Amino acid sequence: MRPALLDMCEPAARQQQQQFLAAQCASLAGLWRSQQLVDVQLQSADGDLHGAHRVVLASSSGFFRALLCGAGQSMKEGSSSSNCSLQDSIVVQLPYSSQQLSSLLTILYEHSITVCAGNVAWLLDMASYLEVAPLQEACCEFLRSALSPEACVDVLLLAHHYHCSALQSEGVQYIAQHLSSLLLLPEVRQGLTKLPPALLLQLLSCEALEVDQEAELLCLVSDWVAAAAQDRLPLLHQLLPLLQLSLLPDEAPPSQQQLGACTTPAAAQLARQLHQAAVQCQQQHGLQQQQQQQGVQGGGGVAGNDDGRYLHLLQQQQRQQQAAGASASSSSSSSSICAAGSLQDSSLHPGAGLDPNNHASSSTFNTFSAATAAAAVEQPCTPTWLDCIGSSGSSSSRGIGAVVLEAWPGRQRGYQPTRLLVAGGHDLSWRGLKAVELYDPRSDSWSPGPTLPAALPFAGAGLLGRGELYVVGGGMYSSLLVKLDAAGEAWHSCEGPRTPRLHAAVAGASGLLYVAGGRSQVNQVVATAEVYDPASCCWQSLPDMQQPRYAHAVASLAGRVYALGGQASKAIHRSVEVFDAGRGAWELLSQQLASERKYCAAAALGGRLLVLGGMSEARCRLASVEGYDPREGRWSPLTSMTHARSSCGVAALGGRLFAVGGNAGDQQLHAAVEAYDPAAGKWMPCSPLSCGRSGLLAAAV
Repeated sequence: MRPALLDMCEPAARQQQQQFLAAQCASLAGLWRSQQLVDVQLQSADGDLHGAHRVVLASSSGFFRALLCGAGQSMKEGSSSSNCSLQDSIVVQLPYSSQQLSSLLTILYEHSITVCAGNVAWLLDMASYLEVAPLQEACCEFLRSALSPEACVDVLLLAHHYHCSALQSEGVQYIAQHLSSLLLLPEVRQGLTKLPPALLLQLLSCEALEVDQEAELLCLVSDWVAAAAQDRLPLLHQLLPLLQLSLLPDEAPPSQQQLGACTTPAAAQLARQLHQAAVQCQQQHGLQQQQQQQGVQGGGGVAGNDDGRYLHLLQQQQRQQQAAGASASSSSSSSSICAAGSLQDSSLHPGAGLDPNNHASSSTFNTFSAATAAAAVEQPCTPTWLDCIGSSGSSSSRGIGAVVLEAWPGRQRGYQPTRLLVAGGHDLSWRGLKAVELYDPRSDSWSPGPTLPAALPFAGAGLLGRGELYVVGGGMYSSLLVKLDAAGEAWHSCEGPRTPRLHAAVAGASGLLYVAGGRSQVNQVVATAEVYDPASCCWQSLPDMQQPRYAHAVASLAGRVYALGGQASKAIHRSVEVFDAGRGAWELLSQQLASERKYCAAAALGGRLLVLGGMSEARCRLASVEGYDPREGRWSPLTSMTHARSSCGVAALGGRLFAVGGNAGDQQLHAAVEAYDPAAGKWMPCSPLSCGRSGLLAAAV
């Protein structure tokens, strides 16, 4: 037969083969439904028997293959395998209900699997126990599709428990990429305290881990340790090196809001003390460097090697403890003294490892009462419950400072913004600007950055991936997208949005770039929105916003994108709408802004959405600031800026919110910069820009 004819016959042969196999399966299913030739009885936990065929079970399940074809093939009631007939059958007891066994047999005979939230847990348990690979893969596929803020921890725990390694990696990746927003959800935060040690270690080691502030990880670790302190305190010295401890002193201390989000007062106390210890470590490190530069040999090993630094801080802390808590040191060595509870044998030693199978239960920990723990946080005793960490084989107390010092400076994890970038805008004569300036909060100074490839007034930006900043600009008839590489040295052109628009708003969320609203072509105010995926370099249209708007603000919080204020025709909006990617729709919030705003700016800070500045319906520039907490579902007034400004740049960096430039009215543009500290509730002045500019963008890089 000629090759061409063979090629024509192969599809037909495959189709015939598939039809034959389908007929065979249907025939076997018919025999099972009529209970003919069954030679195995599956007994449920409630005693019901379900007949089946050995050959079907053995070909579908590794468990039954080993049982029926291996050592268990002689497990027939009343006879040996040598005289087994078709009428004889063995009975296999299984720990599943009658309904569950019936569903299993339907799956095996009819090859039809329907997985849903109500059955995925026991189907996955059954697939793992009986080694039914297709069923396990179907369950994993359903759980992948269910990965969401509300379900991600449950999915991860299921994947870990049933050894679904690929799904476990995807679950860790999802949580790592969205951790800052997930920590705002109390049920997720509570769920993360239930992670076994191996999973927390994998999460903290994940290269995709991104947080707005390192203090968020500090609070997460504190939550996890305090949930079962007796078992988990010995693991603290292995968890701390996975944090970027050296970033903590440069951030604002954990705010009351962050500490209040901790699951227990004890966890809040731990977070506070860990932060204080990090600050002390930085001071010790700075002193050591200063003394080395001056050629001075400090006493107590401060200017020496790492062991010297460790001993110096340890000795210093021991002296402080002995002076302040002499009575506490006389306690029995068999138990450790705590500020508001008892931790017995909470030894911390280098040999304590992270056991992947250790699902430490909080029942092993003598928890604090709420009243005494709160009192301990407000007025800690000496030594506190954290200072009772003892060194294995040593009678000396190590203290939390020594543990932090051992882990210093921690892991250098991926990309972390350290500077503020401002770009574009226009000058007083409305000329577009290409100039870029970079602000270093440590030195409170500005320096020039890489010039934009084009003048971009009223552009927007979003930080995606590992430090890549995307800037969207253009006008009513053209669009532009440029990317600043992670090194911060050069801009690269990308495909611009499908719809040219001016006065649009831009934000990055969950690795995607969102553009919404603006004015397009014939000066028409639009409600359209688009999203850019840097992985595929493609734009996709999104559902329209509920209301057309331009000169508005867009910001992301907890994986959701918010559009605030702006103008449509002659009306200035007070309304706010949110896009939920899971639902694929925009929804108006019931709570509106306190005042109308256009040319305003917005950003997320400390779990809240802040909107500031802008212009009122009376064309007055605004200095007022409002904050929205999605957990409370309401707006509240915050401290106003020092300067009223519209069309300013706003970005969060290091736990503070920076307001840069903007229009002051009366033919004046701001060069002034100020930063909002949520812990102090104050705006503080910073070094100004080199010149006044409005319509500029700001981003943390």
